[in-house]
Amino acid sequence: MMESVMWYCSLIIGLIFFVWGIVTYFQNKDNRGMAFAKMSIKEIVAAWIMIFPGVLMQEARLTFLGFIKSILLSLLDVLIIFSGNGFFEMEIKGGYIFEAVYTIVLSLVNLSVMISLIGFVLQFLGGFIEEAILESRKYEKVFLFSEMNEKTLSIARSIRDNKENGKKTAIAFMDSEQSEINKSRAKELKAYCLDVNISKEIFKLQKRASKIDVFVFGKSEEDNLSKLNEIAKIDFSSAKGLIRVYVELTETSWGIYDNFVKNNKLPADKILVNLVDCNENFILNDLFDHSVFENTRADGEKGREIIDVLIVGTEKKSMEMIKSLLHLCQMPGYELKITVLDSNDKTAVIKQMIPEIKKSSDEEGDSIYSLKFLKHIKYDTLSLEKAVKRYCPEFTFAFICTGNNIDNINISLRINTFRRRENNGDNYFIQVCADNNYIMENWADGIRDNILLVGGLEYIYNYEFITLSNIEKAAQAVHEIRQRDKRLEREKKIKEIEEKEADGNKEKLEPYKEISWIEYSNDEYKRHSVYARTLSLKYKTKLLKKRGLGYDTLEKDLLWMCYEHMRWNMYTRSIGYINTDKTNINSEKITSNDRIKAKTHPCLVSWDELSEEEKLKDGIKLTEDIVKVFEDIQ
Repeated sequence: MMESVMWYCSLIIGLIFFVWGIVTYFQNKDNRGMAFAKMSIKEIVAAWIMIFPGVLMQEARLTFLGFIKSILLSLLDVLIIFSGNGFFEMEIKGGYIFEAVYTIVLSLVNLSVMISLIGFVLQFLGGFIEEAILESRKYEKVFLFSEMNEKTLSIARSIRDNKENGKKTAIAFMDSEQSEINKSRAKELKAYCLDVNISKEIFKLQKRASKIDVFVFGKSEEDNLSKLNEIAKIDFSSAKGLIRVYVELTETSWGIYDNFVKNNKLPADKILVNLVDCNENFILNDLFDHSVFENTRADGEKGREIIDVLIVGTEKKSMEMIKSLLHLCQMPGYELKITVLDSNDKTAVIKQMIPEIKKSSDEEGDSIYSLKFLKHIKYDTLSLEKAVKRYCPEFTFAFICTGNNIDNINISLRINTFRRRENNGDNYFIQVCADNNYIMENWADGIRDNILLVGGLEYIYNYEFITLSNIEKAAQAVHEIRQRDKRLEREKKIKEIEEKEADGNKEKLEPYKEISWIEYSNDEYKRHSVYARTLSLKYKTKLLKKRGLGYDTLEKDLLWMCYEHMRWNMYTRSIGYINTDKTNINSEKITSNDRIKAKTHPCLVSWDELSEEEKLKDGIKLTEDIVKVFEDIQ
């Protein structure tokens, strides 16, 4: 009787653990490694419970030691189940039907044990296998992401969508979770999903890949900077090609970390670190692709073309738009007018960002613009339309970014309706920030005329915007053309210098020294500065062509040189620089590095106050090759 009870209890309890193991797997199937681990534990317990009675019955005497022995032997039988032993030699008590049911259940349990253990091992080794495959193949391009999230997935999709990235391109995500969802996402992109530290992977791949782009876009700025510090400790001496590291800064200006590369003494020919403010990159790319000079209105009194800008909202993107427009629109024959509708009062924020900002400036040689902040505007009331009607009824460009997608769409429709009703013509366009780029798909054509959706996740976090590839391509081409001219000038100068003046050669040839693009752009201040200049240069080439002016205008015409200084003035101010007392700045105690840290510059003055030597620096040598670069990119 006791034997029968034990067999029946063993069947019931074993069946409960068997079903529990199956349920556990489906409850955790998003992370298969963990699911197989939990399932295998429950299935092993089920097999152990069901084998235990048969082992115990083989004991001649049921003593305490025999009981312990039976427990251990039954557990051992479970662990060696792959050998074919286990239950086949076990005599089951309880009749033919009970024996058949017991045998079937125990067979299923044993099968489940094998499946769960094999599944766990394969999942555990999966990351190592993928890592080994990635490191064994020779790829021309490798794109590494510090983790898998919506931002990095968006960048990776844009890489895969680029037809230039063929079969010899690899994408890999560093993913400690190794969840089934993440593995599935990686599979869709034909990417690797690795449970490994990104700095270790860079070190292993640098010997094999011709080009490695690394994207450190984590959950926080602190996490990103921590990973950057780890990357900086890598020995890059064996790197086959250039490694570019893009690090997202979410709260801090790139200027704070401008000396990071110098302090870490990273080899400029092996690694290039770019600190990325995605809002700044988005605006630069946006203005590179969409001209604000095409839609203007004439000012009869001053003979200027007015770039009349309406900005609704004071989110980060809006602030970056204000900063970029202030320097881009310093062009001969143009005047910038910005009206900002603010639901709160963020005038102090813009003042903190640009300490030398004014409400208006109309000094040719310093800057020409007006900036009006209208505070506490309620967007959901008619005060919006009233403000537009009073201050900028003929706006030529509007940028809507309030932080709320629905509000942005509603505001764009309202001001578009107002603009059409109050003023004839389509001499304007409206940009609306919205996360979903497909929100306008079902709108009638008439409703969405003059409205462009921007600022979505896929719009901002794509390879072209993050790397500023178009602006970078133009800036690098311009730089290399200028270096070529420097080389020719240097060769000419060498011929002019007699050998007896050998001691003075270095000093005389210093202005003609060539600097590689990598070396030049490995300085954050220089890189951002040249991007701003390149953006301006694109539209200057168009204006010269439109006005029938020669390419040498930018280099020799004092008016255009003056406006280049005005552009530099506003750019330098837009990144927080101020002018200070010249006697202090020119002091031998204050170095160039000190000035950069203090964000001060002695040239932040009107054109007339510059020395003749400084004025010459505002001349830009424009060639047919440079113009062709912009035309090809366009």
